[in-house]
Amino acid sequence: MHEIYSNHVHLLCSCVFPTDFKVSRKVQVRNCLRKFITFLFSQVGVGALLLCYTILGAVVFIHLESANETARRIFQVNQLRTTTVTRLWNATYCYNVIDTDKWWQEVDHITQAFQTDVVREIQLGYNGADFKDPWSFPKALMYSLRVYTTIGLSLNLILFPLICNYS
Repeated sequence: MHEIYSNHVHLLCSCVFPTDFKVSRKVQVRNCLRKFITFLFSQVGVGALLLCYTILGAVVFIHLESANETARRIFQVNQLRTTTVTRLWNATYCYNVIDTDKWWQEVDHITQAFQTDVVREIQLGYNGADFKDPWSFPKALMYSLRVYTTIGLSLNLILFPLICNYS
């Protein structure tokens, strides 16, 4: 019994602590690979794989969305400025000399709309020069998990009736 136990321990530890120099390197690598695949398909291994996949998904999502969100926000604020200046020029061109009261009303309306839009952009992360990223790591991690559960739910809704009909 002791001999069987020692052989079992020897096989488990052979890829980390090679004690038998007669075993070829190819056999050691094959044993290590087999043990790694066995671990990977165990519950702990699948859990670790899912955790790594979720973290990687969150990091990739932050990388993809932060650049897009920054460029979009800056473009939107620049477009807002251009539109406001154009509207102010048109109001000045139409009402400045002819009707000053109407001009003041129009300019007041345009600047209030601009102010409201700029406040909204500031609340969304624009600070005048650059942009603070709304995608923190916890938010991206939760989004990544939501994508997985949505995909799983969709597959269950599609595949479950198909499986039940063939049973």
